Order: sequence, then C-alpha cells, then structure tokens
Amino acid sequence: MNYKGHIIGGVVTYVLILYLLKFINYPFDTIHNVQWFLLCILGSLFPDIDTKSKIQLWIYRLLFIFYILLIINNPNIQIMIFTSILAIIPLIVRHRGLFHQPSFLIGLPLIIVCIISFIQPAKASEALINALFFIAGALSHLLLDKSRRT
Repeated sequence: MNYKGHIIGGVVTYVLILYLLKFINYPFDTIHNVQWFLLCILGSLFPDIDTKSKIQLWIYRLLFIFYILLIINNPNIQIMIFTSILAIIPLIVRHRGLFHQPSFLIGLPLIIVCIISFIQPAKASEALINALFFIAGALSHLLLDKSRRT
C-alpha cells in the first residue's frame, strides 16, 4: 500500500480511538486532539521508515534540526547517543523486517514510556496515551499491508 493509503488508515484509526475515548468520557482538549492525530498518522507511516522514501528523508531532516537545537540549548550526550542509535536502525534492517514486527512496534514506544516515567513521573500517563495513539497507527499500517497481500 502507498503512503496515502496508510495515512487514510491512520485517520480512520484515530477517529475510532477518539470515539472510544468519548464513549468512556475520557477528558481531552483541542491540543491533545491535534497531538494524538499527528501521533496516529506518524505511527501509520512509521513501519516504512526502513525504505528509502520521502518519509525517511523528512524524519532524518527533522532529526538533524533536533540535534542542532539540542547542541545549542542543552548538549545532552545521552539523548544524542540514544536517538543516533535509533536513527541508524532503519539503515541496517531489511524492509518488512524489524519495523513490521508487532512486538517491536508495541515494545519500542512502551520502553520509551518507561524511560519518560522514570525521568519525569508526572508525565507518565500522558506519555502512555501518546504511545497508544502511535501504536494504534503503526498497527493499522500492518493490518493494511496484510489485507493488501491477501
């Protein structure tokens, strides 16, 4: 499936999750709506970061800007090392390998949630809900790829 189809899948996934949150009366505002929408879309595109594509190019451009801002504002070597390792992974794995494994797409965001929860406990619940939107988008990608092959 092409990136436009995966974006549509991410939008549909976002709407379904938002409906469920509204159904259980989960509190949210416009800023969270936009944030969750973007995370769901990012998740729906993320599994194809292991291909040479516009998505990969934009992610590396944003990472470059992030490094420059980090150096200027807060030269934290641990963050730079961690994100550098994450940035190299797509270059050394095969397409539809690691980034198309549900365990990786669920595990990586949850590990990041654990790290955030350890460093900033007050942000734990926000990090978890953000991760869930990203994970849902990523799983929508896998579902669409699977339905396309069958």
